[in-house]
Amino acid sequence: MAAVFLGGGVGVPEGEGKLDDDFHLGAGVKSFPLGCGYSRIPGRLRHLQAGLQDSPAVPHLVEDLLEHLIERTWSHHVPPFKVQKRRINHGYRRLHRGLLYQRTAMVSRITVAVWGKGVEVLPLAVVFLLPWQARWIWWPRQLNGDFWEYGSFSIYAVEIVAWACLSTAAVQLVLQRQPGLPGLRWQRFFTPAGAVVVGTAGLVLLAWASIAWSGDRALALQAAFRLTEAAALMMVVLTASPRGRHRAGQAWVCAAALQGALAAFQFFTQRVAGSTLMGVDPQLPSELGASVVELADGRWLRAYGTFPHPNILAGFLVVGLLLAGAWYVRRFHSPMRVVALGCGLFAGIGLVLTFSRAGVAAAVLGLLVWLAGEFRQRPRVIAAARYAGLVGLVAVATAAWVTPQAMVRAGGTGRLEVKSSSVRHALLREGALIAARERWTGSGVGQVTLASFRRDPLQ
Repeated sequence: MAAVFLGGGVGVPEGEGKLDDDFHLGAGVKSFPLGCGYSRIPGRLRHLQAGLQDSPAVPHLVEDLLEHLIERTWSHHVPPFKVQKRRINHGYRRLHRGLLYQRTAMVSRITVAVWGKGVEVLPLAVVFLLPWQARWIWWPRQLNGDFWEYGSFSIYAVEIVAWACLSTAAVQLVLQRQPGLPGLRWQRFFTPAGAVVVGTAGLVLLAWASIAWSGDRALALQAAFRLTEAAALMMVVLTASPRGRHRAGQAWVCAAALQGALAAFQFFTQRVAGSTLMGVDPQLPSELGASVVELADGRWLRAYGTFPHPNILAGFLVVGLLLAGAWYVRRFHSPMRVVALGCGLFAGIGLVLTFSRAGVAAAVLGLLVWLAGEFRQRPRVIAAARYAGLVGLVAVATAAWVTPQAMVRAGGTGRLEVKSSSVRHALLREGALIAARERWTGSGVGQVTLASFRRDPLQ
């Protein structure tokens, strides 16, 4: 029996027969081994075809079969590609859907990134923009025929930033909500932080409750709303991460440095330039009502910054001075300590030029308490002492440069200083009388000036 091997073993036995799976080539046909690789198969088949042509027993069908095998298998013939319209539409829809998903994912990533930055940046912006006093008085009111400053309704520019900050914080709180509050324990209310939270919440609730017995409920509503804003902003800052709180403190320090530099400029020029955009009224030492230090040779304007009174600026600078000290100690081995020290020095210079006795006393007391708190850690107390010494040295040098004005304010013997003390005593007596009149409920939030006017319209 002779066999023909096509690649791996298709056998063709000798003998005559019909063409089937093991087709017959007829008697007398020798075997031709073709399992020698694909590169030599076409030549072997043609050699087989030529040898079979001399055998009369080979049917013509076999020749046709071999020609077909050679042409079909090794001619690299590719059938025509038929494209259906349905498949094209399906592919287009898949491509369009994929592009839509890609765009949606890109927008989502951008939105999440912007949202995350907003949650981080907005509290810092509110803290930094606290000195911005621009406002829109949408309902000016009068009391006794004159403009009523504390009874008018207005919206501060920084309030809009605060609303955006509180809105993002509320949404963030909802997105990160948990099924329960496992970390809330009643023992935490007896910690210092818990006492602050409980006290603030109680004050806010009392302010809203006082609307019921206030003489001007609309005014009380505005005052309670602003108190709630302040409490909510405080909670946003306190509940932030340590890094977020540090950044908020740095924002306050930078704002205090700018206010200190502006205070120095105002004292040197003896003029407060008015600006509607910044919410600053123009002030000159020659005008009545301006906060000045009176000497024998003239009047000296106290520094305002962008605040409505030098004492308010002094309070802002005292907080900035202490926060700058904490920043300096925390980054004592970093170049950022230079920035912290510079901000503290500007805040100290501005504090001296406000000539605020209460502000200077608060700064000295705050620095002493801060140093006492850092006394347990030797490296930190050394850095704190260095910062306090440098700021104190610059502040004393500034006070020495304005010695006459500083001595008049410190002694309290000048005409205006005596008048200021008498006005404060009168205000304290007035407050005591209002409190005695409404002993159990009080006059209501934001009602002091109205209650004072109703008690004595001629004062």
